Amino acid sequence: MQVSQANLNLNFDANSLQRGKRYFSQGRVQNLVRETEGMSIQVLRAEVSGSQRQLYITEVRFDRYLPGKINTFCSCPVGFRCKHAAAVILQANYEAGLSAEKYEPEADTRYKYPTAEAWLEQATSVFSSIDNASNPECLAYLLHIEPHRSQQSLSVNKVRRRKSGEYSRGSKTTVWSRTNLEYDRPKYLRESDIAPLTWLNALPTAFRVAPVLEGTTGAYFIESALKTRRFFLESTRNPPLQLGETLESGFEWMQLPDKQHWQLVSKALPSHIRLLNTSPAYYLDEKELLIGRVENSLDARTTALLQQCPPLAESQLQQALPDLAPILEKAGAVLPESFQVPSMVQAAPQPILQLYSLQHPAPGTLPLLMARLMFSYEGHRVAFSEQEPRVLVDGNNGPLLVIRDEDAEIEWLHRDLPDFKMAGTMTDHLEADMVNALPYGSFLDFTLPTRNQWLDFIAFDLPRLDAGGWQIEMDESFDVPVIEIDQLHGSLKPDEESPGWFDVEVGIDYNGTQIDLIPLLQQALVYLDLNNDSDDALPETLWLHNGDALIRVVSDRIRPLARTLLSLLGKERGGKLRLPKLDAAQVMGDLAADWQCNAELRNLSEKLTSFQALNHVPIPSEVRAELRHYQQDGLNWLMFLREFGLGGVLADDMGLGKTLQTLACIQAEKAAGRLSAPALVVCPTTLIANWEAEAEKFTPGLKRLVIHGQRRKPFFDMVAEADLVITSYPLLHRDLEQHQNQSYSLAFFDEAQHLKNPATVTSKAARRLPAENRIALTGTPMENHLGELWALFDLIIPGYLADQKIFRKHYRKPIEEQGNQSRYAELSRRVRPFMLRRTKDQVTPELPEKTEIVRHVELNRQQKDLYETIRATMDKRIRKLLAEKGAARSQIEILDALLKLRQICCHPALLNPEETAGSAKLDSLMEMLEQLLDEGRKVIIFSQFTSMLALIETSLKAAGIDYEKLTGQTRDRATPVKRFQNGESPVFLISLKAGGTGLNLTAADCVIHYDPWWNPAAEQQATDRAWRIGQDKPVFVYRLITEGTVEERIQALQARKSQLADGLYGKADAFSSAITADDISVLFEK
Repeated sequence: MQVSQANLNLNFDANSLQRGKRYFSQGRVQNLVRETEGMSIQVLRAEVSGSQRQLYITEVRFDRYLPGKINTFCSCPVGFRCKHAAAVILQANYEAGLSAEKYEPEADTRYKYPTAEAWLEQATSVFSSIDNASNPECLAYLLHIEPHRSQQSLSVNKVRRRKSGEYSRGSKTTVWSRTNLEYDRPKYLRESDIAPLTWLNALPTAFRVAPVLEGTTGAYFIESALKTRRFFLESTRNPPLQLGETLESGFEWMQLPDKQHWQLVSKALPSHIRLLNTSPAYYLDEKELLIGRVENSLDARTTALLQQCPPLAESQLQQALPDLAPILEKAGAVLPESFQVPSMVQAAPQPILQLYSLQHPAPGTLPLLMARLMFSYEGHRVAFSEQEPRVLVDGNNGPLLVIRDEDAEIEWLHRDLPDFKMAGTMTDHLEADMVNALPYGSFLDFTLPTRNQWLDFIAFDLPRLDAGGWQIEMDESFDVPVIEIDQLHGSLKPDEESPGWFDVEVGIDYNGTQIDLIPLLQQALVYLDLNNDSDDALPETLWLHNGDALIRVVSDRIRPLARTLLSLLGKERGGKLRLPKLDAAQVMGDLAADWQCNAELRNLSEKLTSFQALNHVPIPSEVRAELRHYQQDGLNWLMFLREFGLGGVLADDMGLGKTLQTLACIQAEKAAGRLSAPALVVCPTTLIANWEAEAEKFTPGLKRLVIHGQRRKPFFDMVAEADLVITSYPLLHRDLEQHQNQSYSLAFFDEAQHLKNPATVTSKAARRLPAENRIALTGTPMENHLGELWALFDLIIPGYLADQKIFRKHYRKPIEEQGNQSRYAELSRRVRPFMLRRTKDQVTPELPEKTEIVRHVELNRQQKDLYETIRATMDKRIRKLLAEKGAARSQIEILDALLKLRQICCHPALLNPEETAGSAKLDSLMEMLEQLLDEGRKVIIFSQFTSMLALIETSLKAAGIDYEKLTGQTRDRATPVKRFQNGESPVFLISLKAGGTGLNLTAADCVIHYDPWWNPAAEQQATDRAWRIGQDKPVFVYRLITEGTVEERIQALQARKSQLADGLYGKADAFSSAITADDISVLFEK
């Protein structure tokens, strides 16, 4: 059970509670024990460290059912309800899970006005003066003075009023204690007696025959008793007491003869005037028998307290003045002019950390590093260990009273020095001899448990504190060894278990010992927590440490190594850093050190360091073609990669001559005598004939060998004699063992997007080919997500983009899910030297214009009804799946639902062959064809559904239109291509998968995409069958999109994917390719 803030305020004065809070925050409460006595008594026992290293035994007791009453016992001089007890309660609250800063708000103690009815009832009873004067019996109220007890008491006598007007002595009565007095009155009771008897009954000592006059109730009694005119001092023989005039009463300060102390004394009153113990205060004039109000309005308790004021030193009074000022003003105790009133200093504290060390009592032991926490208030320093919330200091023009912001001080401590502890409380970490040897002034200073933590703090946290507003002061005794770096030593050793990787070491010699800097630098970078993982934010000087000494490093000297570590693209094993060859060479070239490595890596590093520009490569005379300017640049780039032993991605647009550039590279290598082993080309099966024909056309001097067909095994014996070996992806993993028995100088992977999934057997086989250089050829290095780009780079430069897990964490997730521009730019910079991409717009302005048109088609009524029925059903089903399983685990169901909707958009017969509803899109297509063919155009129609091509084929036959057709089932691909190119058929039906790549159809001047595909790159490749080099007519590209359907959503997703790819290739734009559950929900919207 915790004690609320309201109950703390009720039981402790503000000063004790504030100091207790400070003791709690400083960790002075030790060995706290909780116990329960009986059913409900809670007991807290603990030891509290005092201001002079004394331990006080403190006990707190309270009833869980009456938490407002707290009993405390302490061995300190105060004894009860002290700051030590408050600290124990706060510590118990903290351990019970209730933060010391978060208590119940204080109860609203503002005065609440009574209801009108209650006030009228009270006023009627108090002020009613209608008495029954016919009965001589009545009550007399007597005030008794008790000088020896400094109090006054009351009694009530039942008396008779004589005809002379005097009153008899009468007899004592306690009539006020009778119940229902107002409704069951004795005959001698008059109306004016109700009020004084009621207040008399409300006095704390009303159970006595002579209750004590005190407090607010006593004041109300006097007021009502005076109105009866039967209120007497001591005896009815005296005249009744009368209401006197208000007296001014208060206190004044007197300076004692020593001129150093002041005492508060009551203003002089006549000897016959006595102050009564009421609130507000009343006086009694015993001579004139008058009772009246005292103007200072102090209650009796406060008045008595002020009367007991002892002599106060001037500094004590100056320090307490903010607290005393309100009550002194109320008491009229104006400070004399001779008293030096201090000026208040209230400001935000500025932290100061003073570092020093203490010699250990044991010889040969390292000194204890210490920190003293100070705070500056407008230039006036206050030690955090100072106990008082206000500190008196000397100013240039008199005394100053610094009002400390203790909450802000504690916040600075806890936020910036969370691991620091007061030395006097660290008995578990410091040796007993060291604790006992602590000077008095250091007992409340701070330290850290271990020297290693101190070095961490000095190296990593101290610069941060200095930049964050801390003033750091270092004493001469604070002596920590500092190593200045002179010469760096580096080592790059090949990793025997991972070919192409190198173990990296960078260090220094210190007193004959090698210190490896890489783990120390990694530790520093973790502490620095640089934004965006950029080395630009490195401080000018970087501090490292090895547990014994600090190492000072100028950041520029190790910036290349820091950049590599920040990129997270290396691997660690056994605490060592491993880098792929290219990164290792770059670090070696950028980091000035005495490097030890093999000649191959040193040579690569020197080449990279001295590289200025690509060399112009003369075109061998054996190449029977004139290279365009961009193709010459491509040849220069390929030869650069070959020279440096690097891989790359030739990512030119379809139709820009990637095949010719590749063949020219191979021919140039042969002409230079460097083709020590044949070059290997791996391509889709459909392109083998194209590669063979292009090689025959452009480089007839190359000895070609095609490894294809069922009887291909003998061909492997002829590999060594060939210059160019051509094979296909489907055969790669089947023939891997035979390939591994060969050696290839170059390996080219045409349409390399076939290798975008690194988990397939084909991709794994490609990575195991024995080739000196690997080049990927593809117009679409990334079709859907960045993981495909990683797969290509892992093929051509293994390890350059780290492993898949690191790449996903460092690049894919920040870029695709969070839109991280910094990571995106970093990835773009990293891949750009090894990916050459030119678009038709950039390099072939001589190509005719390409016009892209989106033609919207409205579904017919039957299609709309069918579409809406399926959509509503699937929408409900998919939303439920997303809620239960998430998008990743619902892919099969999602794709199936989308397939059904797309089929309805194309033709309802795709969903159900027996469906009689027609297709608005097919009708629109046939209308278009009629117009286009009348204009003499030649048209290619692409669809992903071969069954849709069959339906179009039926319509073409019915209309008497000649056509060609190419799908995955087409055995003879050359014949339909030739017939179309020769003009024998004006229409060519092609399935997107079968004819999207490897075809040259420049006879066409019109391309129609009957249905949209998720991947915009696949559609672009299909369009490039017609819009490519050799095309001399403007090309029109039509996309048929049904309105208000899933096809419009697919088109929007295409735009997102295009943005990601365009940005990576150099077009700065938005990027995000991950399809989320929200995207899926949108696909099924009405």
